[in-house]
Amino acid sequence: MEIQDIRRANLQAMVDAEGLSVVAKKFQLPERQINDMLKKRKAFGEKIARRMEENHSPKLALGWLDKSEESTLPEEIDNDLLRFLGIDREKLDFPQIERIREFVRASNEHQSEAINLIKKANTPRKKKPGEGTKGK
Repeated sequence: MEIQDIRRANLQAMVDAEGLSVVAKKFQLPERQINDMLKKRKAFGEKIARRMEENHSPKLALGWLDKSEESTLPEEIDNDLLRFLGIDREKLDFPQIERIREFVRASNEHQSEAINLIKKANTPRKKKPGEGTKGK
């Protein structure tokens, strides 16, 4: 699959989930231009893809429109977590998926740090001479 086809498929998935007018507003483009890109009447090149990504989600790393694997969350993302957050797995768009992945990545890093601190705190340390005896 060519990169422009991947971008079109991702854009189409967003339009299907949110509607053309909502997607056009998020990308700050006219509906007609989005429609023309989907129908292959307009090119969907690098420059416009990056501008669209920046307009839609400036905090995300550029290139998310180019990723075909992004249509689903990895299975390690717990359905209970999504339910707690009020998120329907099937209605996520690509920026939301990427934000959740970043959150999980950061949570895992912090969790590892916390576990190491707990292990360190629970490791018995050697007593210094005279330590631990009651003085009179």
